[in-house]
Amino acid sequence: MREFLQHPTHLFAECQAVNAFENLQPHGFFLTPKGFLIGAQPNMYDYYQGDSPFAQIDGPFQSVGGSEPAYTLPPGDSYKGGDIVYITAKGTPVGVNDVWMTGFIDGICPQIKDSPAISAACLTAGKVSYLGGHEYDVNVPISANAKSQGARLFLNSLFEAPCATAEGLPAIDLNKLAPATVDTPMVTFDIEYANMGAMTALDVTLIDTLPPGVTFVSATDNGMYANGLVTWDLGNLGQDEGGVVSVTVELPDVGAYVNTVKLGYRAGVNLLSVEAEAMTEYGLGGDTDTTGGMTTTSGGSASDGTTDGGTTSEPGATDSSSGGNTGTGGSDSSASSPTTSGGSGNSGGGTGATEGLPTTGGGPGETAGTGDTSGGASDSASDSASGTAGMSDTGGCGCRSDNTGAWGMLAGLGTLALRRRRRT
Repeated sequence: MREFLQHPTHLFAECQAVNAFENLQPHGFFLTPKGFLIGAQPNMYDYYQGDSPFAQIDGPFQSVGGSEPAYTLPPGDSYKGGDIVYITAKGTPVGVNDVWMTGFIDGICPQIKDSPAISAACLTAGKVSYLGGHEYDVNVPISANAKSQGARLFLNSLFEAPCATAEGLPAIDLNKLAPATVDTPMVTFDIEYANMGAMTALDVTLIDTLPPGVTFVSATDNGMYANGLVTWDLGNLGQDEGGVVSVTVELPDVGAYVNTVKLGYRAGVNLLSVEAEAMTEYGLGGDTDTTGGMTTTSGGSASDGTTDGGTTSEPGATDSSSGGNTGTGGSDSSASSPTTSGGSGNSGGGTGATEGLPTTGGGPGETAGTGDTSGGASDSASDSASGTAGMSDTGGCGCRSDNTGAWGMLAGLGTLALRRRRRT
């Protein structure tokens, strides 16, 4: 029993059971230093700790007889902790003819009712409740039956103890870990689990539900696979006990995969569980992104006198060309004829710059292609790719938000002015 009370448990003892446990050497003495003497049955009572759930009664209280109707401490002794006595004989000091007592083993957590915040530190100490009297009535309503109040005190002890509250339950920490993105279909999910509470989690089972369509490859620590589930039987999980298990699967195709794990356990007769999940994206990163029917392919970079690649993004269509518009650089003699080339669905060529004067948005000596089309539908001629190296314009708008084209135009105008000045 002493070992049992090293956890947030509760011992309720009545009549001869009180002395059987409290006076037992060397393992007893839970609330007292030397045990109890048997007291006399009182007829009138003093009540203490009225704000404690253990003291809540509704109506008059009357103790009953038996071989141990009340308890008295040996001369000079006192209880190990404070606030232990709730009902005692009227007009007597605490420790004489006490009828109803409760406290933590060995007085580990005195004054707990005045400082509820310290209760978490008391989860390694069980509670002990003693009731004098042999057999209380169970007539209802209790409020109208004074000898049924002992039954109510017993019920109070059931529901107030830490093992019957959230603070006395196992505190399970469960984490599911997986890479956010992968480039290969093989992926490993890690599962971390631990019991951070004082109460032992009993009959722990870990169940990992694999995403639909994946192929099970392996599991660590004897994880058993069946029908899309990987199961680990972990036994009991005591305070600060835990571990890590892993499961490896092969993904069938690109996409996002959510993996869910559930840890089930028992606390007393209660079946409890916690869950965690992780998501991995396969093949959705890099240059190509497929989401909701849209495929985006990045184009190339422009350089002086070469292709100005654009980025095309159209629902349900893919621009696979590496730049559909090609022009030639300018020369001092005359305008060069543009060369038009492009992938499927792209048409339109640029106009070569004359004497270093760029067309739309180009720098000196550059040609910016115009007229990008995608999926067989032509964009307006005002959709012009920037002639600045490494920059591209995306579909359908001839208005630029950057200033690179403006600076190129100013530079071109300056060059033209110098040419005119030399001819004069």
